[in-house]
Amino acid sequence: MTLVMPRQDFHRGTRAPVVDGMPGFAKKAHGKVEAAGGRMTNSDGDINAYDIGDLANKINALHAMAQSGDTGSGAGYEDPTATRAKLTAQAERHQDLLSAFAVQDDQMKVMGEVFAEDIWETLNRQGFTSQLLARKDVVDGTDNRIKLRRKDVVAFQVINDGEGIAQIVEQAFIYPQDYYLQSQVLMEERELAQAGPEFLDEKFQDTLEAIMVRQDRILRSLLLATAGVFNAPVSFATFTPQVLTALRTQIASNGIPAAHLLFSFDIWDDMIADPSFTDWWEPVHKYQLIMEGKLGSLLNMKLITDGFRYDTLKVLEPGEVFALGTPITLGQRGVRREIQSTEINHYPLGAARRGFYVMGLESMHVQDRPVAIGTRV
Repeated sequence: MTLVMPRQDFHRGTRAPVVDGMPGFAKKAHGKVEAAGGRMTNSDGDINAYDIGDLANKINALHAMAQSGDTGSGAGYEDPTATRAKLTAQAERHQDLLSAFAVQDDQMKVMGEVFAEDIWETLNRQGFTSQLLARKDVVDGTDNRIKLRRKDVVAFQVINDGEGIAQIVEQAFIYPQDYYLQSQVLMEERELAQAGPEFLDEKFQDTLEAIMVRQDRILRSLLLATAGVFNAPVSFATFTPQVLTALRTQIASNGIPAAHLLFSFDIWDDMIADPSFTDWWEPVHKYQLIMEGKLGSLLNMKLITDGFRYDTLKVLEPGEVFALGTPITLGQRGVRREIQSTEINHYPLGAARRGFYVMGLESMHVQDRPVAIGTRV
């Protein structure tokens, strides 16, 4: 059984079919999604909705399905062909893992490389950090030196492996420090023998929790640290158009366009209940984008939420909303090492375990002026 498959039909290193650009380990293949009232999506992956209000209700239904674990589970929400394809791909990945465990060749190494690649793709597609911050590739032997156009700002950067500090900028450059994104994916022989075909997918979710959640929590902590430094936090009982305008105005008054609205999903309930929001809303209809938390745009601000993630992958607290400037004005993620994998083999040490060490190396900083924070009270 070979692990390397053609790119056009399969994900590199797996037997999982490419469906809607999703990684082999990360997600499940899906066809037409169904709900109690009939087809939720068509064959092109678009949500079936007759108007804006119906689309908003369908998004709520998808959220409820995601939280209950029904979306893509095959429990009445997929067509039988898609369900069989998903289960077949999952079973074949499990057989690949059993085969890699049983032999002493490069199969485990190759599987680890694909595992790391899928983690990296998921970070870039679903993680807040890659969507909200500008990226800079940092070359070995150099510092991540960031030039600022104005010095009357406070920058927030990461030090000491995830701890954030404020730095009053008194020179033209700041130097964010590197930190690790890392996880050990260890699989014991006995655990593997007793597990079902979903075993590797569960390990993937555990690794995402260790890496993507850590990255997004670091960003959230830096955003929260800006509260009150330049823009005053906005408190509200209900998220109204007036609250949104207040947040946008704080950013725009600094000559910075408001580009993103990052929010916990309970804010969405306030939005769809107010006709002004639905009049402003430019929706997205693609099922896959919605399941990644991308809900279109509002007054030219892209709407992003973590409401469709697994519970263990959520980062935002209820009632939190962040209006943010464009990535180039908000901050930067310095990537020194993309997510990569190294094989782990404990058998020579007398332990029946194998797996991967997954690691990335990066730095991060944000500035205060492009951040406006709202909180439900």
